[in-house]
Amino acid sequence: MSRVILPFKIYCMINADCRAYMRVAVIEALPYGAEWLTTHLNTMLKGDGEFLWGTDELPHFSWQFSEIVDTAFVDYALIDHEHIVDVTKNILNNGNYPIILMSCDIIFNRNEPDERDEYSNIHDYIIYGYDDDRKAFYMAHSSYEGTFEHLISYDSFKRSYKYIKERMARRSDEKFEMSILQYRVITVLKTREYSISDLEYVHDAMRTILYYRKSTRHAVSVYDEYGNISETYTQHTGLGVLIGIGAFLDKYTENHEMCRAISRLRHTAKGILEAHMMTEKLLELVGRRLDLSKTEYGQMQKEYNDLVRTVKQCHLLTLKFEHTSEDRILMKIKNKYSDVYVKEQALLGRIYDLLYDKAVNGR
Repeated sequence: MSRVILPFKIYCMINADCRAYMRVAVIEALPYGAEWLTTHLNTMLKGDGEFLWGTDELPHFSWQFSEIVDTAFVDYALIDHEHIVDVTKNILNNGNYPIILMSCDIIFNRNEPDERDEYSNIHDYIIYGYDDDRKAFYMAHSSYEGTFEHLISYDSFKRSYKYIKERMARRSDEKFEMSILQYRVITVLKTREYSISDLEYVHDAMRTILYYRKSTRHAVSVYDEYGNISETYTQHTGLGVLIGIGAFLDKYTENHEMCRAISRLRHTAKGILEAHMMTEKLLELVGRRLDLSKTEYGQMQKEYNDLVRTVKQCHLLTLKFEHTSEDRILMKIKNKYSDVYVKEQALLGRIYDLLYDKAVNGR
């Protein structure tokens, strides 16, 4: 085959988190992918303002997607750089998606890597197709700045892989990625058959709504090798992230030395917006499956859409803060989030009660 492009939702529901994006873009392109995503990814916020996607109050790991996407791994040491193009094409020919660590200097700038910058110039990227006529792979990635599509030439790809393989051989400290508890290897995503009935989806939607309304705050302590507590932080879940971000903003206005933490504010606001857009999609799918758009439920959907617009305003205000550094903008963001929290708690409660009557009582 001279050209293969696998199903891939480039502009998917989640793009603020680059690691989640690589799986979400594959899953959302599946027949029932949106149903799975809207009921399986939950929101978390650490006390330092870092937003996380997760499942069951844990940050996302590869095995938590296994119901809909299987994961296989191939060690870099097993494949020579001269064969990596053919190996990658074979993975794609089998309908699977490779995620491969690459040198940003080589694939984007065609420069030799700067060895003085050992961490910022490498990143995992997902490949979803190739074109032999153009001698290139199709690759996409995301960040809080947006989603980007790229054509990576076979030559640059091969050079990047050679560099990564040599780097992994000489830097054993980089072979394990602590943030996701995974060895640095070629990751192969294999989609699975997945479908869900109307009633099953409504039950999953009700469970998700309950999770968001639960709104917990956890105190987390980290022990060192001697059994002493080396780090403590708070973690907010569900709609509690709206309260947690307010507490974080209060800390910043009292201590302007938190520059590194406040720099992630735009990313966090984007994550909170995407979480609300996911719930908006969930309500849309439920309404469509139960044909509720012209009922009281349809009015509730419109009310939720208004809340999403307010959350979007908060995200835009974080961009304004980056340019002005005015504390009053942070307080405006906090107040809007607090207002959304109160209204969303009440609205999701009404929606849950309506769905309970439909799904359980059959009314």
